[in-house]
Amino acid sequence: SNQPVHYSPYDRTGRTFPGRLSSDSGFWDAHRTLYPLNSVIRADQMSIQMEGWLNAYKDSGSISGWASPGNRGAMNGQMQDASVADAIVKGIFSESDVGLAYQAIFEDVMGVKDGRKSIAEYQELGYIPVGKGIGDEVSVTLNYALADYSVGLAAEHMGMKDNASLLFARSSKSWRAVWNPGYKGGFLAPKDEQGAWVTPFDEFGWGGAYTEAAAWQYRFYVPHDPLGLRDAYQNASGAEKMCDFLHETMTGHGRQKPGSVFHNGHWGLHHEQTEMVENCFGQYEHNNQPVWHQLYMFAPAGCPASGQYWLRQAMTRFYNPKTFNGDEDNGSMSAWFLLSSMGIYQLVPGSMRYSIGSPLYRKLSLLLDNGRRLEIVAAGNSRRTPCVHAVEYNGTPLTELYIDYWQLRAGGTLSFTMGSKPCDEFPCAGGPKVFV
Repeated sequence: SNQPVHYSPYDRTGRTFPGRLSSDSGFWDAHRTLYPLNSVIRADQMSIQMEGWLNAYKDSGSISGWASPGNRGAMNGQMQDASVADAIVKGIFSESDVGLAYQAIFEDVMGVKDGRKSIAEYQELGYIPVGKGIGDEVSVTLNYALADYSVGLAAEHMGMKDNASLLFARSSKSWRAVWNPGYKGGFLAPKDEQGAWVTPFDEFGWGGAYTEAAAWQYRFYVPHDPLGLRDAYQNASGAEKMCDFLHETMTGHGRQKPGSVFHNGHWGLHHEQTEMVENCFGQYEHNNQPVWHQLYMFAPAGCPASGQYWLRQAMTRFYNPKTFNGDEDNGSMSAWFLLSSMGIYQLVPGSMRYSIGSPLYRKLSLLLDNGRRLEIVAAGNSRRTPCVHAVEYNGTPLTELYIDYWQLRAGGTLSFTMGSKPCDEFPCAGGPKVFV
């Protein structure tokens, strides 16, 4: 019949089933960059991938967060829910499949299926307490909060207003539950089941409550609510702002002078620790995934020019023809570079907004799968001009530092006016505002 079929690793009898099956992808990595990139340039291929993930749900009752070829159970956070939510909102699923796709992720975030660890505690307390034996408690809490927000966006898109309100409220509660404003201007930190902060608290200690990092690398891990985090820093420190703490993280200088210090956690010395010291900036661990959104948090914090500077530094110093400065991991590191070199980045799966960064090249021409061409032009761009002064899409000035997904998919020309002079107070030469 020339119709695709697949062998299912989820079926103990070794049967085959209709349709394609997706496998060998870790969403903990890929949800950040790979799927947001593919949805722009190859939505047709992403549709095939999502069909395959939905078939995994049909075969097993869940979508694996890391399949190789069946559910490997690796990493945490159930970040497949965020990527599937993104595909729902972007119209990647067919009309016949989108309802089942939403059912799959809503069941998962609500604990209907045995996917999320410590879901009972998360639902009751708003966070994962230490002492339950799962580890990575702060990281898991923050990933659940992000996935909740993304699935909330999918619920909103599907007209499920009550579900969306529930998930948005839970997401907001969760990251705030692990926000400790009383420790050095604010950190996202572990709590016990009684709601007390875990002491002693080692901000440089890797592992424990944090996945492949320490508290410094998760200090800005609220990509779905950057304005809320900005306000939390302002309320906690008064004199210092989120921009000041971002600066300290990148440089290793400032009042706290964190340098590139790390302390071995329960897992001992790990390659990500030494790579950060040898290849990165301060406490900014670009060799690993948890910090990649951080350079796009500068704009909502109120200092976009600093973010544009560090974006240019990361692109030119961490990527070369011979090596990356860390693991490629499911194509996610190269996808970060491709998105950032285009001058765009999606902070939140399920959101139509792609943040504006700092394009690397003078011209990029992308032939999209729909036959349209997207031209990204930054005339006169050079190493000395990392700062974005103005942006136009098809001749119309952008009024904020983001562009809509559907504008990217429609093709046309995204034109940047670059300069060497930092510009935080927009409009700058008629350029975009930061956030309104």
